[in-house]
Amino acid sequence: MKNQIKKIGFSGIMVLCIFFAGCSKTEDISPKLSSPPTTTAIWERYMYVDKTDTLYNSAQGKNAFSGYLRKYGFTGVYFYDTNVILASSSNYSNFSSFLKQLNDSGVIYRAAVKDKTDNFQPTGDVTRFNNSQTDPTKKINRANLELEWWNGACTWNTWNTINQGVNNGTISDNDFYEGWYENLSTTIDTIAARDQVRFSDRILLHCYQAGIPTYAYANAKSARATAGRLDIIAKGARQANKKIDLFIIISAENTAWGAANTFSGPVLNNAYLSGQANPYQYIEQQAYNNIYNSMTIFQKQWINFKGFVWFTKRYCYRAVPN
Repeated sequence: MKNQIKKIGFSGIMVLCIFFAGCSKTEDISPKLSSPPTTTAIWERYMYVDKTDTLYNSAQGKNAFSGYLRKYGFTGVYFYDTNVILASSSNYSNFSSFLKQLNDSGVIYRAAVKDKTDNFQPTGDVTRFNNSQTDPTKKINRANLELEWWNGACTWNTWNTINQGVNNGTISDNDFYEGWYENLSTTIDTIAARDQVRFSDRILLHCYQAGIPTYAYANAKSARATAGRLDIIAKGARQANKKIDLFIIISAENTAWGAANTFSGPVLNNAYLSGQANPYQYIEQQAYNNIYNSMTIFQKQWINFKGFVWFTKRYCYRAVPN
């Protein structure tokens, strides 16, 4: 705006004065990257954490990681690789202090990623660890199921039983990773989604794309599905009579960094290199505008868009160095 003012008369000056009186700031018309649409929203930001089994007992690693999460506004972490940690009580002190450090850095959700229900039962390793702690900030407070039935890791019926077991476990807050509504045998996909919604607090839906995640991908329809993924989830939520929280998983993978695929890693890195104060926020804003602003009224009625989860720490570190 400031670069567009030319010679004007007195009446033009009066008009501009009135205009600027209602504006708190001028618009930067020369961003280093193309500006995302102007819709602004507040959402949550989580990160998947790989190699937790080596991170939790490294003072330097813990300090760097907790500072990184605070700097970029992450409020949740999803831990892989905790089996060895939780197998022995000799590891509890270091792990619990790590959780406390994360909590003090603003990370209030600390999830264990598992592929079975046993861990979250009264005799499971997560429960044993939590029972050893009196300070709630030193506990795992979210259960996550990652078991890809759609890729043949198990049958849908087995997955459904396990998810219900996680829901009925000792951690009251549970969610799961969702890919595609395939390999459901005789179960209708909207019925599958109904059970998912009934026995979960939120869905983490992957949108692994090159570049910025889009609505077309978030609502993509599998070959044998009855509808797009967001439509299936919304229909399942309607049948369960429960509005479900939804997070979009963004992958920071890049083959240049050793990953098997390239997804959103390069655009995240470009946002960092261009000087964006929070590269994650910059990418999320565009993804939010792409997805949420294109969601149908029906989808919004039954889906509560809550935020983003980034996969995974190693690639996030490469895209946005700590």
